[in-house]
Amino acid sequence: KQWYQRRVRGENFKTYRTALRNASEQHTCVIPFFTILVKDIHTINEIKKTRIDNTELINFEKCWELARHLEEFQKFQAGVCDLQADGSLQDDILKAEVLTEEGMYFSSYSIEEPVTENDKKRYKAFLEKRPTTRTTSQFF
Repeated sequence: KQWYQRRVRGENFKTYRTALRNASEQHTCVIPFFTILVKDIHTINEIKKTRIDNTELINFEKCWELARHLEEFQKFQAGVCDLQADGSLQDDILKAEVLTEEGMYFSSYSIEEPVTENDKKRYKAFLEKRPTTRTTSQFF
């Protein structure tokens, strides 16, 4: 747990990002961890303002950062990987249950408590909304 907090959370996935950048520069087949991309985009969207203070001007720095992350991801999509299909893995993925949005929040918050104020508000609203006798099957 300490390794996880220091390596992953404390350094904002620095080791992963370095390895990803190195693999990308060497034109190695890379399948990036999608949730980190989503986290980055979410963070940019939450922290950076869309408009410049006291004006109607668009904050192009925010737009540029979002575009940079999406462009990087598109480069990985365009790469060709010589991977063989694993039938048992495909079966597992196809048979896996898909969570509803509420189910994803439930699952996420049961693993890690919210940190940002926005997440704390969302978590509080989630707890107030959900009945106490809910089964996990209602989240699928």
